[in-house]
Amino acid sequence: MGTATAIPFGVGQQALAQSSSQNNALRGPIASVQLDENGEPSWIQSGIWVMRMLGSSAGNQTGSTGNQTGETVQFIARFAMVMPDGSAMHMHSIYGFEASDMTQEGNSTTIEGTATVTLRDGPVPDVPVRLEISNDTVMAIFISPDEVDAHFGDGPVYGLLSPFSRSIIQEELEGAEDEEETPPVTPPVTPPPTTNQTNTIELSAEEDGEDYVWSSDEGTNPTLEMVAGNETTIEIDNPTDEVHNLIIESDGEELEQSGDIEAGDSGELTITPEDEGTLDYHCEYHPDTMNGTIEVSASEEEDEETPSPTTNQTSTVEMTVEGDDEASFRWMADDELNPTLEMVAGNQTTIEIENPTEEVHNLVIESDGDELEQSGNIEAGEDGELTITPEEEGELDYYCIFHPETMVGTIEVSSST
Repeated sequence: MGTATAIPFGVGQQALAQSSSQNNALRGPIASVQLDENGEPSWIQSGIWVMRMLGSSAGNQTGSTGNQTGETVQFIARFAMVMPDGSAMHMHSIYGFEASDMTQEGNSTTIEGTATVTLRDGPVPDVPVRLEISNDTVMAIFISPDEVDAHFGDGPVYGLLSPFSRSIIQEELEGAEDEEETPPVTPPVTPPPTTNQTNTIELSAEEDGEDYVWSSDEGTNPTLEMVAGNETTIEIDNPTDEVHNLIIESDGEELEQSGDIEAGDSGELTITPEDEGTLDYHCEYHPDTMNGTIEVSASEEEDEETPSPTTNQTSTVEMTVEGDDEASFRWMADDELNPTLEMVAGNQTTIEIENPTEEVHNLVIESDGDELEQSGNIEAGEDGELTITPEEEGELDYYCIFHPETMVGTIEVSSST
């Protein structure tokens, strides 16, 4: 992840920055075909991309010729490549994007920079990458062929903006054209309630004729109930033939999301609502039919003063790589594959990693697509470790950058007492 310096903003760029800030990530599927020198399909590319823009907001701008500002552009992509006959399937990731320039021409926004691109022999840093968003619909990822032996050809890897991403850009664009400069507003800080209760909700994706809906024991697209300050885990089952995900929002601002849940798989989302009120939930891929509301009731406040967190404890987790090939590699801890790890906010945890396989691996820990820590490459037959001190309770993701589809799991961070 990086910082773009001296990037001038036009109205369209203001909308792009505002729409992808405050956890309203722009994202979408990668769906592309790479052609050979004869114009014939040589590779099929499929995956997902995610982009956020943070830092000083467009609210500090006076127009396309106004003050310049630096923006942190977060961009990651993970996609598979496979030949048209189904052979030679392998994975690639793009991460560590460092933006250097942003321009807008008509309905096209271009962001230039460098990133790390994973190849079979390992990650390649500082690869020039250009991102182009056209008509709020198409994402084109241009990867410089010189640094990656033209592995992705001379043209871009194409993707789409999800319907939800397109809608938030349009909403911000309409607002940016009418609004005058407004100073940033600091929202009031609400102290978290003193509670320790947890709740579990089971939710399933279901076909309803030609549409998809959410289903539970309460019916179709049910109104879910939660308590402010109490942790709720939504366990999600996807028995359909399509990919789904679950996103929870408050007034259009994304609070939590499950990540993609592939066909036949399951996933979960954990959230601790701060205030009573109404939240919205939906599937990013089917927002018109898979949506509902969450009613958050007030918690019972405790009069006793909450003790200060104890932040001087340490713990160790032992993990090893299991499997013989790319399709079977998994993380293993305590005889469980890709386990959900448990950590405590403010406490240091060291993950000791053993790699008995014949492939290189590494361990990356992220929060909403933002890399927090990584182990570095662990060569075949070697060991490594990663040390992290989570700052706050919530859910983190971990994965191997070389095998992100199979070596992946979650970390539940609880509050310290």
